[in-house]
Amino acid sequence: MGAILIGVAFLNAVIEWYQERKSENTLAALLQMIPPKTHVIRERKLESVQSADVVVGDVLFLRMGDKVPADCYVFAATDLKVDNSSLTGESEPQEREPGNTM
Repeated sequence: MGAILIGVAFLNAVIEWYQERKSENTLAALLQMIPPKTHVIRERKLESVQSADVVVGDVLFLRMGDKVPADCYVFAATDLKVDNSSLTGESEPQEREPGNTM
């Protein structure tokens, strides 16, 4: 009976280790998706800043092909489509209009 409990505990530890390692790899992959720099408009000037330095109130200036570094609210856009396939599995880029959040 004791050997069975030790075996179950060992199996549980192996499964937990595997799941933790897998989640660490997933987190690392998500962090790779964040662009290192982004364009923001601060004090009426276009600046290139580190994505980690984006704060509430910054206006993001996105161009075709840019990755969105943070959650944001769209207040002006022309033919904006967002590819969320890596996060949601959607096969086609989704259109966004002023009033949408990303």
